[in-house]
Amino acid sequence: MAAVGMNAFRGALERCGLTEQARLAVTDAGLGGLTTMRDMARLGKDGVKRLCKVLRDEEIPVSIMAEQTLEVMRYWVRERISLGLDVLPIDFTPEAIDEAALKFTITQTSADVAKDKEGVKMPEKFKQNTSFRVYEEVMDTYLNTQLGCSGIPLNYIIRKEAVADDEEEYDNDAERAVAIAPLDGQAFEIDNRRVYAIIKSLIIEGPAWSFITPAVDRAKNGRRAWSLMRDHYGNETFMNREIEEAANAIEHLHYKKEYANFTFEDFITQLTKHYNTLERHGEFTSEETKVRNLLRKITDPTLEAAKQTVKVNEQYKTNFAATANFLSSSVTPFAKGRDRNVSSFSRNSNRGGGGRPGGRGNQYPGRGRGRGTQQQGGSYQQGGGYQGRGRGGRSYQHGGRGRGGRGGRYNNTNTSHVSPDEWSRMSREQRDQVLDSRGTRRNVEEVSVLQQSQPPNIINGGGGNISVVTTETPIASQAGRQFGREAHGGRG
Repeated sequence: MAAVGMNAFRGALERCGLTEQARLAVTDAGLGGLTTMRDMARLGKDGVKRLCKVLRDEEIPVSIMAEQTLEVMRYWVRERISLGLDVLPIDFTPEAIDEAALKFTITQTSADVAKDKEGVKMPEKFKQNTSFRVYEEVMDTYLNTQLGCSGIPLNYIIRKEAVADDEEEYDNDAERAVAIAPLDGQAFEIDNRRVYAIIKSLIIEGPAWSFITPAVDRAKNGRRAWSLMRDHYGNETFMNREIEEAANAIEHLHYKKEYANFTFEDFITQLTKHYNTLERHGEFTSEETKVRNLLRKITDPTLEAAKQTVKVNEQYKTNFAATANFLSSSVTPFAKGRDRNVSSFSRNSNRGGGGRPGGRGNQYPGRGRGRGTQQQGGSYQQGGGYQGRGRGGRSYQHGGRGRGGRGGRYNNTNTSHVSPDEWSRMSREQRDQVLDSRGTRRNVEEVSVLQQSQPPNIINGGGGNISVVTTETPIASQAGRQFGREAHGGRG
């Protein structure tokens, strides 16, 4: 029986291009020492190269192509073992050699590329409101990019079926490897512990960690940990909840017009997301229904023409994505500030903002710093104003600071500051209203404020029974007494 196996192995070596002398040397206990084809898997990374060097040192010729084919044989044997398949020399046919050679080249190239590029980012941590169906896909995609110790993508650890269906057809060899890789053995144990470390790092701070038993944690069993999560979050109760939430979200989604925080693109993205959620749970929505729902949910009058085009065009009636793209081209982009109800701004508006004049509220009470005017001790102080509470500034003529007063509401009449032109255009009733609001209405005939250094600029009422009050710019020798506390006997 051993002789039959040896002869079959030598037959496979012949298909690699080795001469009879080389074949005998490879299986000779004193040289190569390989007795079965499975022994090829025991050769290390440079094992084939060293084997060929030994033969050449013995003056046994080995061509470059024969050496390369031996590398392919080693790869083929290791792959069969990792997938739990039989290793039979008779299966190492010329066709199998060509296929394995191509895969070997691709694998080597992919490994070199993987060393040069940045690692794929891990999924986000699993949280309370995370959809497990979506998260399962994300995890599967991530693990598919990570190769196990035998070269198989790590997502084989979390696959649903322990044993693959023999009649199943696969799109490529990688998918087949994930489906049929054995869930036992040394390679599996190493990969399983690695996957557990990944899963634990993503769920330990979230609700899913409570479902991982101490026994699973001690064993570092990644497959079992994922199975526990799938049993809890993937059961029918959670499925029905996600289906209901997605259907309810679709029903309440509408598009009226562009907003800064909800654009047409946001609208389409959310619709697509919820339709995909339904499909993950087996609840499929036809393209025709999606398009009808889309048109029904759009109430923006500017899109009516585009909607009519969709209704009469067969190309769009059965293609949700194409319809969404077409409608998107008709949407007017959102313009910043377009929806603000702002008509005008004036320093003398009835409702003042912060700043000058009059703090926050030129006529209406409010708090804030700002400029205003009030008569204090024969001068006009630029301060908090009559409307709004706030600290005043310096007076127009005399130094010092003071607090503005508090005012009431006077419709359509600015009572904080009146320019000479405005005062001259006011009726007697309006002037009385201003003076009443300030508490300065007296028998005043005329008030002038003259400054030698600047023209008159403020007329706001006067003091007692005075016809003309003239305040001149003080001479230099008295300038110190005209500013600060002594101007009005202290702080106002």
